[in-house]
Amino acid sequence: MRSIDRSGLVDLGSRGFAVVLETSTVNLALRSATEQAGLVDGFARLVQSVPGPVQVSVTSRPVDAGRRVRRLHHAATTLPDPALREAAAEHADWVNRLTTKVGVRVRHIALTVTGPTPEAAWHAATTAINACAGFGVTAVALTGAELEDWLSTSIRGTTC
Repeated sequence: MRSIDRSGLVDLGSRGFAVVLETSTVNLALRSATEQAGLVDGFARLVQSVPGPVQVSVTSRPVDAGRRVRRLHHAATTLPDPALREAAAEHADWVNRLTTKVGVRVRHIALTVTGPTPEAAWHAATTAINACAGFGVTAVALTGAELEDWLSTSIRGTTC
């Protein structure tokens, strides 16, 4: 990898260019057999429609809710009613216990598409975005800053 520009285009040197898309998720277990088949067909159409390789990356990281819990505790102190303050503080404590003892994790799904030129890589990204929409998945191209943050978070291993 040579560079990532502001738009999120990754220069792979002699291997061309890539665009990384962050996608929403779909829970197959909550769907009927017919709906599951439709989703699998949609994914097959995605893979077949993109004019090059598609890499699917699934990461699962522990949630670090420390900053969020601190904000909840601070917000609780500003509430006018003592009972509401107490309830809000208890909620913050519950969130803290949940994330530290149970081990809450967050999943991120990314699609990486490539092309020999910047235009071809963006065309592949647009094709993938449209194909995902066809089976109810939202896909958005990461900007350069978002991609750098995503890569950095992947290396650190925590999020939130």
